[in-house]
Amino acid sequence: MSRPPRSGAQRVDRLVGQRGSRLGRLLEHASDVARIDRVVRRFLEPDLADHCQVADFRQGRLVVVCSSAAWATRWRMRQAEILGRLREAARLEVRAVDVRISPVRRPEPEPRRRRRLPKAAREALERFAEDSGDPEIRALLRRDTPDVDGE
Repeated sequence: MSRPPRSGAQRVDRLVGQRGSRLGRLLEHASDVARIDRVVRRFLEPDLADHCQVADFRQGRLVVVCSSAAWATRWRMRQAEILGRLREAARLEVRAVDVRISPVRRPEPEPRRRRRLPKAAREALERFAEDSGDPEIRALLRRDTPDVDGE
Protein backbone atom coordinates (compact mmCIF):
# COMPACT_ATOMS: atom_id res chain seq x y z
CA MET A 1 0.00 0.00 0.00
CA SER A 2 1.65 3.21 -1.13
CA ARG A 3 1.06 6.53 0.47
CA PRO A 4 0.65 9.73 -1.50
CA PRO A 5 3.60 12.11 -1.21
CA ARG A 6 3.42 14.79 1.45
CA SER A 7 2.09 18.08 0.23
CA GLY A 8 5.41 19.90 0.73
CA ALA A 9 7.61 17.19 -0.80
CA GLN A 10 9.74 18.18 -3.79
CA ARG A 11 12.15 16.38 -6.03
CA VAL A 12 15.80 16.75 -5.01
CA ASP A 13 16.88 17.98 -8.45
CA ARG A 14 14.33 20.80 -8.18
CA LEU A 15 15.56 21.76 -4.72
CA VAL A 16 19.18 21.86 -5.84
CA GLY A 17 18.36 23.75 -9.01
CA GLN A 18 16.21 26.40 -7.34
CA ARG A 19 18.08 29.67 -7.22
CA GLY A 20 18.31 30.85 -3.65
CA SER A 21 17.18 27.59 -2.06
CA ARG A 22 18.93 26.61 1.16
CA LEU A 23 20.34 23.43 -0.36
CA GLY A 24 21.42 25.26 -3.51
CA ARG A 25 23.20 27.94 -1.46
CA LEU A 26 24.88 25.27 0.67
CA LEU A 27 26.16 23.42 -2.40
CA GLU A 28 27.36 26.65 -3.98
CA HIS A 29 29.21 27.60 -0.78
CA ALA A 30 30.84 24.16 -0.58
CA SER A 31 31.93 24.52 -4.20
CA ASP A 32 33.42 27.96 -3.47
CA VAL A 33 35.34 26.64 -0.45
CA ALA A 34 36.68 23.70 -2.51
CA ARG A 35 37.81 26.15 -5.21
CA ILE A 36 39.63 28.31 -2.64
CA ASP A 37 41.26 25.19 -1.20
CA ARG A 38 42.50 24.15 -4.67
CA VAL A 39 43.99 27.62 -5.20
CA VAL A 40 45.69 27.59 -1.80
CA ARG A 41 47.11 24.10 -2.39
CA ARG A 42 48.95 25.40 -5.46
CA PHE A 43 50.95 27.76 -3.21
CA LEU A 44 51.91 25.18 -0.58
CA GLU A 45 54.71 22.65 -0.63
CA PRO A 46 53.22 19.15 -0.92
CA ASP A 47 53.76 18.09 2.70
CA LEU A 48 52.04 21.23 4.05
CA ALA A 49 49.22 20.86 1.51
CA ASP A 50 48.63 17.30 2.73
CA HIS A 51 48.20 18.49 6.32
CA CYS A 52 46.34 21.81 5.93
CA GLN A 53 42.99 22.40 4.26
CA VAL A 54 40.65 25.36 3.76
CA ALA A 55 37.50 24.47 5.68
CA ASP A 56 35.40 27.62 5.30
CA PHE A 57 35.31 31.18 4.03
CA ARG A 58 32.59 33.59 5.18
CA GLN A 59 32.50 37.37 5.42
CA GLY A 60 36.24 37.68 4.84
CA ARG A 61 37.18 35.06 7.46
CA LEU A 62 39.19 32.06 6.21
CA VAL A 63 39.10 28.92 8.34
CA VAL A 64 42.03 26.56 7.86
CA VAL A 65 42.23 23.11 9.43
CA CYS A 66 45.66 21.60 10.09
CA SER A 67 46.26 18.05 11.27
CA SER A 68 48.55 19.01 14.18
CA ALA A 69 49.93 22.01 16.06
CA ALA A 70 53.22 21.58 14.20
CA TRP A 71 51.51 21.89 10.81
CA ALA A 72 49.42 24.82 12.09
CA THR A 73 52.65 26.58 13.10
CA ARG A 74 54.13 25.98 9.65
CA TRP A 75 50.92 27.41 8.11
CA ARG A 76 51.13 30.51 10.32
CA MET A 77 54.77 31.05 9.37
CA ARG A 78 53.74 31.19 5.68
CA GLN A 79 50.32 32.78 6.18
CA ALA A 80 51.18 36.32 5.00
CA GLU A 81 52.72 34.97 1.79
CA ILE A 82 49.81 32.56 1.18
CA LEU A 83 47.19 35.28 1.71
CA GLY A 84 49.03 37.65 -0.63
CA ARG A 85 49.12 35.05 -3.35
CA LEU A 86 45.46 34.17 -2.69
CA ARG A 87 44.50 37.83 -3.14
CA GLU A 88 46.30 37.91 -6.49
CA ALA A 89 45.12 34.54 -7.83
CA ALA A 90 41.51 34.46 -6.62
CA ARG A 91 40.85 38.17 -6.01
CA LEU A 92 39.82 37.18 -2.51
CA GLU A 93 40.03 39.66 0.36
CA VAL A 94 40.79 37.81 3.58
CA ARG A 95 40.42 39.96 6.70
CA ALA A 96 40.97 37.25 9.30
CA VAL A 97 42.24 33.68 9.50
CA ASP A 98 41.29 31.01 12.04
CA VAL A 99 43.67 28.06 12.16
CA ARG A 100 42.19 24.99 13.85
CA ILE A 101 43.62 21.61 14.72
CA SER A 102 41.61 18.67 13.40
CA PRO A 103 42.15 15.70 11.09
CA VAL A 104 42.42 16.77 7.47
CA ARG A 105 40.10 14.81 5.23
CA ARG A 106 41.38 14.82 1.70
CA PRO A 107 40.20 12.20 -0.75
CA GLU A 108 42.86 9.64 -1.50
CA PRO A 109 44.24 10.05 -5.02
CA GLU A 110 43.47 7.20 -7.32
CA PRO A 111 46.45 4.88 -7.68
CA ARG A 112 48.28 5.35 -10.93
CA ARG A 113 47.84 2.41 -13.24
CA ARG A 114 50.81 1.19 -15.16
CA ARG A 115 50.12 1.34 -18.84
CA ARG A 116 51.00 -1.60 -21.00
CA LEU A 117 53.73 -1.10 -23.54
CA PRO A 118 52.99 -2.17 -27.11
CA LYS A 119 55.01 -5.18 -28.23
CA ALA A 120 56.89 -3.22 -30.92
CA ALA A 121 57.97 -0.58 -28.40
CA ARG A 122 59.11 -3.25 -25.95
CA GLU A 123 61.17 -4.95 -28.65
CA ALA A 124 62.76 -1.63 -29.66
CA LEU A 125 63.75 -0.96 -26.04
CA GLU A 126 65.20 -4.46 -25.72
CA ARG A 127 67.27 -3.94 -28.91
CA PHE A 128 68.50 -0.60 -27.56
CA ALA A 129 69.49 -2.19 -24.24
CA GLU A 130 71.36 -5.01 -25.99
CA ASP A 131 73.09 -2.64 -28.42
CA SER A 132 74.20 -0.35 -25.60
CA GLY A 133 76.14 -3.18 -23.95
CA ASP A 134 75.48 -1.51 -20.59
CA PRO A 135 74.30 -3.94 -17.88
CA GLU A 136 72.68 -1.09 -15.92
CA ILE A 137 70.45 -0.18 -18.85
CA ARG A 138 69.44 -3.82 -19.29
CA ALA A 139 68.66 -4.09 -15.57
CA LEU A 140 66.59 -0.87 -15.65
CA LEU A 141 64.66 -2.12 -18.65
CA ARG A 142 63.80 -5.37 -16.90
CA ARG A 143 62.74 -3.55 -13.74
CA ASP A 144 60.87 -0.54 -15.17
CA THR A 145 59.25 -1.72 -18.38
CA PRO A 146 55.61 -2.68 -17.90
CA ASP A 147 54.07 -5.77 -19.40
CA VAL A 148 53.54 -5.98 -23.12
CA ASP A 149 50.01 -5.86 -24.56
CA GLY A 150 48.72 -9.27 -25.42
CA GLU A 151 51.19 -11.23 -23.29
